[in-house]
Amino acid sequence: MPHVLPTVLLLACCVAGLLLIPLGLPGLWLMVLGVLGYGWLTAFRSVGIGVMALVVGLASLGEVSSARSWAHSPGPRYSSTPEARGPAWR
Repeated sequence: MPHVLPTVLLLACCVAGLLLIPLGLPGLWLMVLGVLGYGWLTAFRSVGIGVMALVVGLASLGEVSSARSWAHSPGPRYSSTPEARGPAWR
């Protein structure tokens, strides 16, 4: 299989993931799925288990650090105005 379709899939997942992040949606995991899909479509010749483990590990580390920083930050989540509290789905 030519690498055009997997590359387009990977780019589409990355761009869509980046567009979801400002909305508070899990764009990071869409990008991880794009890397895993790229590996699957190329029969794991281009993306090996080491790269996939690195991507999933870094994404997990990013989620944990984000959750920890959000949980330990004082401020807007206790505010009375909806704009200061942020998205309702947090």
